[in-house]
Amino acid sequence: MEKAIAMEKRSIKGRLVIVACMAALTFSGCNQQAETKKEGETAEAETSAEAKGEFGGRAAERSRGMMPLMHENMKKMRGIKITGDPDYDFAQMMKLHHQGAIRISEEEIGNGTDNTLKQLADKIISTNNSDITRLQTFLDANKPGQGDTALSMKMMQPMKKMMGDLPRQTTGSSTDENYAHMMIQHHQSGIGMAEELLKQGRSREMKSLAQQIIDEQRKDIKELEGWLSENQNR
Repeated sequence: MEKAIAMEKRSIKGRLVIVACMAALTFSGCNQQAETKKEGETAEAETSAEAKGEFGGRAAERSRGMMPLMHENMKKMRGIKITGDPDYDFAQMMKLHHQGAIRISEEEIGNGTDNTLKQLADKIISTNNSDITRLQTFLDANKPGQGDTALSMKMMQPMKKMMGDLPRQTTGSSTDENYAHMMIQHHQSGIGMAEELLKQGRSREMKSLAQQIIDEQRKDIKELEGWLSENQNR
Protein backbone atom coordinates (compact mmCIF):
# COMPACT_ATOMS: atom_id res chain seq x y z
CA MET A 1 0.00 0.00 0.00
CA GLU A 2 2.77 2.42 0.99
CA LYS A 3 4.63 1.50 -2.19
CA ALA A 4 1.56 2.35 -4.28
CA ILE A 5 1.17 5.69 -2.55
CA ALA A 6 4.85 6.54 -3.17
CA MET A 7 4.50 5.64 -6.85
CA GLU A 8 1.43 7.83 -7.11
CA LYS A 9 3.28 10.77 -5.53
CA ARG A 10 6.15 10.37 -8.00
CA SER A 11 3.63 10.29 -10.85
CA ILE A 12 1.96 13.48 -9.63
CA LYS A 13 5.33 15.17 -9.21
CA GLY A 14 6.31 14.17 -12.74
CA ARG A 15 3.08 15.58 -14.15
CA LEU A 16 3.63 18.82 -12.24
CA VAL A 17 7.12 19.15 -13.69
CA ILE A 18 5.76 18.64 -17.21
CA VAL A 19 3.02 21.23 -16.62
CA ALA A 20 5.59 23.70 -15.24
CA CYS A 21 7.84 23.20 -18.25
CA MET A 22 4.94 23.72 -20.65
CA ALA A 23 3.91 26.87 -18.77
CA ALA A 24 7.47 28.19 -18.95
CA LEU A 25 7.63 27.52 -22.67
CA THR A 26 4.26 29.21 -23.18
CA PHE A 27 5.35 32.24 -21.13
CA SER A 28 8.61 32.46 -23.06
CA GLY A 29 6.74 32.32 -26.35
CA CYS A 30 4.26 34.96 -25.21
CA ASN A 31 7.08 37.15 -23.92
CA GLN A 32 8.90 36.82 -27.24
CA GLN A 33 5.71 37.70 -29.11
CA ALA A 34 5.22 40.73 -26.84
CA GLU A 35 8.80 41.86 -27.46
CA THR A 36 8.36 41.35 -31.21
CA LYS A 37 5.13 43.33 -31.11
CA LYS A 38 6.82 46.08 -29.09
CA GLU A 39 9.71 46.22 -31.56
CA GLY A 40 7.22 46.43 -34.41
CA GLU A 41 5.31 49.24 -32.71
CA THR A 42 8.57 51.08 -32.04
CA ALA A 43 9.63 50.73 -35.66
CA GLU A 44 6.20 51.94 -36.77
CA ALA A 45 6.42 54.93 -34.44
CA GLU A 46 9.90 55.75 -35.71
CA THR A 47 8.69 55.45 -39.30
CA SER A 48 5.87 57.84 -38.53
CA ALA A 49 8.28 60.21 -36.80
CA GLU A 50 10.66 59.94 -39.74
CA ALA A 51 7.88 60.97 -42.11
CA LYS A 52 7.35 64.03 -39.94
CA GLY A 53 11.06 64.83 -40.00
CA GLU A 54 11.64 64.12 -36.32
CA PHE A 55 14.41 61.58 -36.86
CA GLY A 56 16.10 62.99 -39.92
CA GLY A 57 13.87 61.23 -42.48
CA ARG A 58 12.82 62.35 -45.93
CA ALA A 59 11.03 65.46 -44.67
CA ALA A 60 14.10 66.41 -42.67
CA GLU A 61 16.28 65.93 -45.74
CA ARG A 62 14.13 68.49 -47.52
CA SER A 63 14.78 70.94 -44.71
CA ARG A 64 18.57 70.39 -45.04
CA GLY A 65 19.04 69.51 -41.38
CA MET A 66 17.04 72.41 -39.93
CA MET A 67 14.78 70.21 -37.80
CA PRO A 68 17.65 68.47 -35.97
CA LEU A 69 19.09 71.92 -35.25
CA MET A 70 15.80 72.99 -33.73
CA HIS A 71 15.67 69.90 -31.52
CA GLU A 72 19.24 70.54 -30.41
CA ASN A 73 18.35 74.15 -29.60
CA MET A 74 15.29 73.08 -27.58
CA LYS A 75 17.40 70.55 -25.66
CA LYS A 76 19.80 73.33 -24.67
CA MET A 77 16.92 75.55 -23.56
CA ARG A 78 15.54 72.77 -21.38
CA GLY A 79 18.95 72.58 -19.72
CA ILE A 80 18.78 76.18 -18.50
CA LYS A 81 18.82 76.56 -14.72
CA ILE A 82 15.69 78.59 -14.04
CA THR A 83 16.26 81.11 -11.27
CA GLY A 84 12.82 82.65 -10.84
CA ASP A 85 14.18 86.09 -11.78
CA PRO A 86 12.13 86.86 -14.94
CA ASP A 87 14.64 89.29 -16.45
CA TYR A 88 17.62 87.00 -15.91
CA ASP A 89 15.73 83.93 -17.11
CA PHE A 90 14.47 85.79 -20.18
CA ALA A 91 18.05 86.78 -21.04
CA GLN A 92 19.17 83.15 -20.73
CA MET A 93 16.29 81.81 -22.82
CA MET A 94 16.31 84.45 -25.52
CA LYS A 95 20.05 84.12 -25.99
CA LEU A 96 19.66 80.42 -26.82
CA HIS A 97 16.49 81.09 -28.81
CA HIS A 98 18.36 83.59 -30.98
CA GLN A 99 21.21 81.12 -31.45
CA GLY A 100 18.68 78.63 -32.85
CA ALA A 101 17.44 81.21 -35.35
CA ILE A 102 21.01 81.91 -36.40
CA ARG A 103 21.74 78.24 -36.99
CA ILE A 104 18.76 77.63 -39.27
CA SER A 105 19.39 80.94 -41.05
CA GLU A 106 22.92 79.75 -41.78
CA GLU A 107 21.39 76.58 -43.26
CA GLU A 108 19.19 78.68 -45.51
CA ILE A 109 22.14 80.78 -46.70
CA GLY A 110 24.21 77.66 -47.32
CA ASN A 111 21.56 75.46 -48.96
CA GLY A 112 18.65 77.66 -50.04
CA THR A 113 18.21 79.00 -53.56
CA ASP A 114 16.00 82.08 -53.11
CA ASN A 115 17.92 85.35 -52.88
CA THR A 116 15.10 87.16 -51.05
CA LEU A 117 15.08 84.58 -48.26
CA LYS A 118 18.86 84.48 -48.12
CA GLN A 119 18.97 88.24 -47.64
CA LEU A 120 16.34 88.00 -44.90
CA ALA A 121 18.30 85.18 -43.25
CA ASP A 122 21.42 87.34 -43.30
CA LYS A 123 19.51 90.20 -41.68
CA ILE A 124 18.13 87.88 -38.99
CA ILE A 125 21.65 86.65 -38.21
CA SER A 126 22.94 90.22 -37.87
CA THR A 127 20.01 91.37 -35.70
CA ASN A 128 20.12 88.32 -33.45
CA ASN A 129 23.87 88.57 -32.94
CA SER A 130 23.40 92.17 -31.86
CA ASP A 131 20.66 91.14 -29.42
CA ILE A 132 22.81 88.30 -28.06
CA THR A 133 25.55 90.80 -27.23
CA ARG A 134 23.07 92.85 -25.20
CA LEU A 135 21.65 89.75 -23.50
CA GLN A 136 25.10 88.45 -22.55
CA THR A 137 26.13 91.86 -21.25
CA PHE A 138 23.05 91.86 -19.02
CA LEU A 139 23.79 88.34 -17.75
CA ASP A 140 27.40 89.26 -16.98
CA ALA A 141 26.43 92.44 -15.14
CA ASN A 142 23.57 91.03 -13.05
CA LYS A 143 23.08 88.31 -10.52
CA PRO A 144 19.65 86.66 -10.53
CA GLY A 145 17.22 87.69 -7.84
CA GLN A 146 14.64 85.47 -6.21
CA GLY A 147 11.24 84.75 -7.68
CA ASP A 148 8.70 82.17 -8.74
CA THR A 149 10.31 79.67 -11.11
CA ALA A 150 6.85 78.59 -12.31
CA LEU A 151 6.28 82.08 -13.68
CA SER A 152 9.62 82.05 -15.46
CA MET A 153 8.75 78.67 -17.00
CA LYS A 154 5.79 80.35 -18.71
CA MET A 155 8.32 81.98 -21.02
CA MET A 156 9.37 78.50 -22.16
CA GLN A 157 5.84 77.44 -23.15
CA PRO A 158 5.78 79.16 -26.58
CA MET A 159 8.96 77.30 -27.54
CA LYS A 160 7.50 73.95 -26.43
CA LYS A 161 4.34 74.64 -28.42
CA MET A 162 6.41 75.49 -31.48
CA MET A 163 8.28 72.17 -31.28
CA GLY A 164 4.95 70.35 -31.21
CA ASP A 165 3.59 72.29 -34.18
CA LEU A 166 6.68 72.20 -36.42
CA PRO A 167 6.40 68.59 -37.71
CA ARG A 168 2.88 69.36 -38.97
CA GLN A 169 3.69 72.76 -40.44
CA THR A 170 7.14 72.22 -41.96
CA THR A 171 5.83 70.60 -45.12
CA GLY A 172 7.55 72.52 -47.90
CA SER A 173 9.16 70.80 -50.87
CA SER A 174 12.38 72.84 -50.69
CA THR A 175 14.87 74.25 -48.21
CA ASP A 176 13.45 77.73 -48.87
CA GLU A 177 9.86 76.76 -48.08
CA ASN A 178 10.88 74.86 -44.97
CA TYR A 179 12.95 77.79 -43.78
CA ALA A 180 10.05 80.20 -44.26
CA HIS A 181 7.64 77.92 -42.36
CA MET A 182 10.15 77.20 -39.61
CA MET A 183 11.25 80.79 -39.09
CA ILE A 184 7.66 81.99 -38.84
CA GLN A 185 7.04 79.46 -36.07
CA HIS A 186 10.36 80.28 -34.42
CA HIS A 187 9.67 84.01 -34.45
CA GLN A 188 6.17 83.48 -33.09
CA SER A 189 7.58 81.55 -30.16
CA GLY A 190 10.12 84.33 -29.57
CA ILE A 191 7.33 86.91 -29.59
CA GLY A 192 5.44 84.81 -27.06
CA MET A 193 8.48 84.72 -24.78
CA ALA A 194 9.00 88.48 -25.10
CA GLU A 195 5.33 89.22 -24.39
CA GLU A 196 5.52 87.13 -21.23
CA LEU A 197 8.60 89.10 -20.13
CA LEU A 198 6.68 92.36 -20.59
CA LYS A 199 4.14 91.03 -18.07
CA GLN A 200 6.67 89.82 -15.52
CA GLY A 201 9.87 91.78 -16.05
CA ARG A 202 11.27 94.49 -13.78
CA SER A 203 14.34 95.51 -15.77
CA ARG A 204 13.70 98.49 -18.02
CA GLU A 205 16.55 97.33 -20.26
CA MET A 206 15.15 93.82 -20.76
CA LYS A 207 11.61 95.07 -21.28
CA SER A 208 12.88 97.52 -23.90
CA LEU A 209 14.75 94.73 -25.68
CA ALA A 210 11.71 92.44 -25.48
CA GLN A 211 9.55 95.07 -27.19
CA GLN A 212 12.22 95.60 -29.84
CA ILE A 213 12.30 91.83 -30.52
CA ILE A 214 8.51 91.75 -30.86
CA ASP A 215 8.52 94.61 -33.38
CA GLU A 216 11.41 93.22 -35.45
CA GLN A 217 10.12 89.67 -35.57
CA ARG A 218 6.60 90.72 -36.54
CA LYS A 219 8.11 92.51 -39.54
CA ASP A 220 10.08 89.38 -40.46
CA ILE A 221 6.96 87.22 -40.18
CA LYS A 222 5.10 89.54 -42.52
CA GLU A 223 7.89 89.21 -45.08
CA LEU A 224 8.03 85.43 -44.73
CA GLU A 225 4.27 85.06 -45.06
CA GLY A 226 4.34 87.29 -48.14
CA TRP A 227 7.07 85.13 -49.66
CA LEU A 228 5.11 81.94 -49.00
CA SER A 229 1.93 83.35 -50.55
CA GLU A 230 3.86 84.11 -53.73
CA ASN A 231 6.16 81.10 -53.95
CA GLN A 232 4.73 78.13 -52.07
CA ASN A 233 4.08 75.00 -54.17
CA ARG A 234 5.18 76.66 -57.41
